[in-house]
Amino acid sequence: MVTPRQRLLLIAAFAFLALGFLGVHVGPGSAGALQAQLQAAAQAALERGGHAGWAQVEMKGQRAVLSGTAPDEAARREAIALVKGAAWAGGVVAGGVTKLDDETELAGPGVGAGLRADFAAGRLTLTGYAPDSESRDQLAAHAERLFGEQTAIGLRLAPGAAPVGWEAATRLMLGELARLETGSAVLRGDAMVLWGQAGDAETAASVEAAFAGALGLFRSAALVRAPGAAFAATLDDAALCALAAEAALCARTTLFDEAGALIAAARPAVRRAAQALERCEGAYVVAVSAAAPFAEDAEARSAALVDALRAEGVRASLVQRLGRVEAEPAPVRFLEGAVPPDEEGDDA
Repeated sequence: MVTPRQRLLLIAAFAFLALGFLGVHVGPGSAGALQAQLQAAAQAALERGGHAGWAQVEMKGQRAVLSGTAPDEAARREAIALVKGAAWAGGVVAGGVTKLDDETELAGPGVGAGLRADFAAGRLTLTGYAPDSESRDQLAAHAERLFGEQTAIGLRLAPGAAPVGWEAATRLMLGELARLETGSAVLRGDAMVLWGQAGDAETAASVEAAFAGALGLFRSAALVRAPGAAFAATLDDAALCALAAEAALCARTTLFDEAGALIAAARPAVRRAAQALERCEGAYVVAVSAAAPFAEDAEARSAALVDALRAEGVRASLVQRLGRVEAEPAPVRFLEGAVPPDEEGDDA
């Protein structure tokens, strides 16, 4: 039997716990409120320093995550210092920033020039780079209008990397992709390719026509087919052919095992890439680089992919193993141009 004294102690303990919960999760001193304050302070510091155009910061509790493509090393270091000093340091008790994770990268050749959209199972994944925060937000909003809530946006900032007409081209890319049942689109530099399957032959032809010579500013092409049909278009541009093969791989995050061998689950993606390469024409070589995520296995991965593509019927003169490691962020890149004889590995 609970005595009046015990009942009073239980009520007091419950009240103490309730007040503690409200203080941590709801009140002005709560963890959520503290995170919002730190986020606002860090963002304001980047804006004052003139780095808001390329840098973005996200607070995860009291840990700051800084990302974006810095124009140079000095800008990166200054942005890091600004975020660290945006609110008082001092750890958990003092309520300041406890740690900063630097996920920024430096601008360089090829960095920031790419954008990729993958649409499968009713979900859009948009990755790559945007020239500024306004363009990024507008493109994200446009994607959500077209594809609804099933949209994952992973765009980073790279000031000055986008070519003329980037906004119009990306809107066209997403608009035509939304008409497909499944597909992928890749934009890099002044080249843009769409690959996928439409619900019927009429839609497939319409999408291909809309993508051909997109806006007069980009080299562009689409490989779209109806269910059970073959691709009708052909590609005589090496850069477009390379992008088509990348698009057909559908941005798989895992193609190889740790030994560099192609995994069984990657075979359908390789078959799609082979079907795209079958539409390529011209006397050129598409070299395959598989440098990431394990650089030491790059040559083994590259050789495995080339062997798999040839097994799917791609002619040997079209794909060759690239014998050197490429510093590419993507697991696989198809690079236009012939492979120099001293870098062809075992393919000579």
